[in-house]
Amino acid sequence: MDNFNHRFLIQGFLLLFASYCHCQEISIEGGAVRQVVGRENAIFECKVNDPDYNEDPNLKWFDYNGVEINPDQIYDHMRVLTQTDPKQLRLLLENITMGMGGVYRCKGMINGKPREASVLLKVAIPIITTHIKTYQAFTQGEDAIVNCSMSSADFTISWYDTNGQAVGPNSELEQVSQGLKIDNITTADGGVYTCEIMTTLTFEKVPITVFVKVPPVITQSPSRQETITGQSMRMECRASGIPEPKYEWFKSGQTNALVDGDRFSIDEVVGTFIIREVIIDDQGIYRCEAWNDAGRVKNEAELDVLSKSLNLIGVMNVEAKIFKTFMFNNASANEGTSVKLSCLVNGNPLNSITWQKGGIAFNAGNQDVEGNSGDLVSVKTNIQETDYPDQNERLSELTINNLVPEDTGIYECHADGGKSGSAEGESFLTVRYQPVFAKDQPDLNYTWAGQTGVLRCTTHGEPLPKVRWYRGDMEIQVGQSYFDMTAHQVDAVTREALLMIRVDFGNENEVYTTYTCEAYNDMGTSNKNITLVKSSVPVLNEVATLEVTPTTARFSAEVAAVTNGPPPTHILVEYGTGNATEVQLDRNGPTIVEIQNLQVSTPYTFQFYAKSEAGKSLAKPVAVTTLATRKPYPSEIMSKTFSEESTRYLLKWTLPKTGGAPILNFNIRYRQVSILDQQTVDNKYQRNEAISGWFTVTPAPKGGTSTKLIEDLVPSAYYEAEVTATNVKGTSDPRPFIWRMANDQSVTESHAGPLETGAIEASESSKDIGLPIGIIILIVVVCFIILFVIVDVTCYFRNKCGVIMCLKERVGHAGSADTRSKEPIMESGESEKGTLPIGGVQNKDSHLVEDEKKVPLLDSDGGAKDEVEEENEVAAKEAEEIEPEDKEPDMSDTKPVLEGEEAKEPAPEVTLDPVPPPQVATTPPASDGPAELTVATEPSA
Repeated sequence: MDNFNHRFLIQGFLLLFASYCHCQEISIEGGAVRQVVGRENAIFECKVNDPDYNEDPNLKWFDYNGVEINPDQIYDHMRVLTQTDPKQLRLLLENITMGMGGVYRCKGMINGKPREASVLLKVAIPIITTHIKTYQAFTQGEDAIVNCSMSSADFTISWYDTNGQAVGPNSELEQVSQGLKIDNITTADGGVYTCEIMTTLTFEKVPITVFVKVPPVITQSPSRQETITGQSMRMECRASGIPEPKYEWFKSGQTNALVDGDRFSIDEVVGTFIIREVIIDDQGIYRCEAWNDAGRVKNEAELDVLSKSLNLIGVMNVEAKIFKTFMFNNASANEGTSVKLSCLVNGNPLNSITWQKGGIAFNAGNQDVEGNSGDLVSVKTNIQETDYPDQNERLSELTINNLVPEDTGIYECHADGGKSGSAEGESFLTVRYQPVFAKDQPDLNYTWAGQTGVLRCTTHGEPLPKVRWYRGDMEIQVGQSYFDMTAHQVDAVTREALLMIRVDFGNENEVYTTYTCEAYNDMGTSNKNITLVKSSVPVLNEVATLEVTPTTARFSAEVAAVTNGPPPTHILVEYGTGNATEVQLDRNGPTIVEIQNLQVSTPYTFQFYAKSEAGKSLAKPVAVTTLATRKPYPSEIMSKTFSEESTRYLLKWTLPKTGGAPILNFNIRYRQVSILDQQTVDNKYQRNEAISGWFTVTPAPKGGTSTKLIEDLVPSAYYEAEVTATNVKGTSDPRPFIWRMANDQSVTESHAGPLETGAIEASESSKDIGLPIGIIILIVVVCFIILFVIVDVTCYFRNKCGVIMCLKERVGHAGSADTRSKEPIMESGESEKGTLPIGGVQNKDSHLVEDEKKVPLLDSDGGAKDEVEEENEVAAKEAEEIEPEDKEPDMSDTKPVLEGEEAKEPAPEVTLDPVPPPQVATTPPASDGPAELTVATEPSA
């Protein structure tokens, strides 16, 4: 017993030792496959599995080519880290390239035996996007290509438009090899597009801002100016464009633009051109050029300079008229101050001087004029001393106090001289004021992840304001991170600036904050705070269960209105494992959602969501259990309550819910009824009593059909029908339906002939296939003609004559006796090659029969005669018709006797008159057939 125990212990020890030895293996941390992206770093650690193994395993690394990596050697992309533990050895790969992919091995000696472990390094090509421009500009109207491309085919590129929608085959945009093509680009196409670059291991999204430039367009042309030496002159030029145009002024004949100086004031941003203290040399044509990156446009205006001394000389004319009206100044003043406009008039006589702006008139004295924005308007007129007392020279001054921006405009001075005429002049007043913001400027703007939030800032000011954007205390710069900016001039004093913020799931915590629009000009600075708010998702108010069947469930969903985000668009229902149904939202009431193809007697939990572009609402669960299998639900008849035909009616019905089992067939029955005078509220007939019993349609239509044509009905009668469906559980309940047949028609199917019946059937068929009745009739006529031709050809080859000629032989021959006698011979000659049988005739089937009578073929005049033996009176009458009228036929014989012939005597030998040799067709007589006589055709008269 002891020996046995010792042997057992020894065997167990040996087994444990063998197992122990087997565990002394080498492994590499991280698995047998390592995937990295090019230019990344990686560390491979090789170690002995047993921490209690005390011998040096002499670990070594071998690269993808099987070459040992020497720790003491310097490599470009790899190195073996210094060992601190002989049972561990690390390999460091730096800035991995595509060529470094492959199998790396770690080898060592465990208990004197070689051991190794390996790892497969897979290197994916890195995504480098430094060459892709994130801001790309195009000119409106061109075919733009937004560039985003990679040099290798290992990349897959997808595009998303400014709304975050994927660009597919049905999109108006086109993805090409160079990028995204936008045909005839407009400002509406501007925004942020996303270029998604993918490899087998990773992907990167590159947002690209597309800016659409618009060439300048002159919106306010400079106008002709007339001024006096020593006064100032102002011209204005306005243009629209993106980016905002800048302005240059040129004098005609000069190539260099005018610049600011002692007398010139030029605003390249606003477009104003001012000359202080005009001189005679300033007279001429001035050109305004507005330009931006998209183009350049220009317009011209003339400046006339009048000498003050010359004007005074002109008033020496003593004729009765107003000589001149001089507006001494165009004026500009700051908001809140006062301004004085002057008007000098001379003439004789001179009755009055009046001022007006638009439709507002100003009278002499101090006044608060309704419609003018200032507090007080003062008009004072003085008579000035002149060197010529007989000339009335008056100076009228218009003073406007406490100016406001609305006082800007043209003020007109009107001088009335009665019989001497009238004159007028004008002056432009500009009120300078610091920027103000549009009254309808919103304080909040909503957006959501995946979209671009747009903050709009509209400001007015004189001079035209400029705009800066701030987030907190930091000014936002063009092209900074996820911001884009643009601005354009709306009119002479209005600028609209846009701040576009790209929102994604990574920057939501940063972008939803308050931004400041700062508008500034020479008069001051104004600020407007606008907050970007995350849009709210829809709220699903209520979901009600309307109907549950064995295989369907119908619900009603109501969604609350959204005031701080995009409107809801759909109802989403999720159920089971990965099943979903989406229904477009009904904005006129509750949205009906019907879910089909459910399992019988199965509990379901439906998760309802309201969806919008901003996301989906919280789930609203609804639990229902489908019903057990049952008989089908009722089917509704959907046909018209009147028939368009008198004897046929097309019955149509809805396919009902199956009840959980397939519908086997539909049962249709109908009967004739009388109706009540009063119809139902939905204008349907009501049955009074049955006139006939039930008629059943057989065979019963199969499941899946929904129409049946019922025939042989009574015109003008009322019928009642029922359609029920049958499955394995039973038959559905009937829903009676009553209709009225059309009145009797002049041509019905029962009285129509074959052709008409075919036309009627074709007409009915045309209703199903949609062909016009004229086409159907044409088809029938063409078919008839083809059939006639086939019969005619068949008769010709069978009977040696066509249908028409056969009918003609049966009825009789038209024309004279000679003509009648020739026609059969000629036709027979044509059909039998010029020969006629002798001693026999053809019967009605065109077969040759024997006859003892031999009939001469020529009359006494040498003319051809057609004599055949007939055995009925019809033939005798026909023979009577071809005899002369003064010849009485011999009625004792059933066969007609021609003129010059004795009855029952042999026919004489036939001789022909000497005539030019005719064309003769002959056929040798058959040895076993009747004799044949060659017949010559008679020359035409």
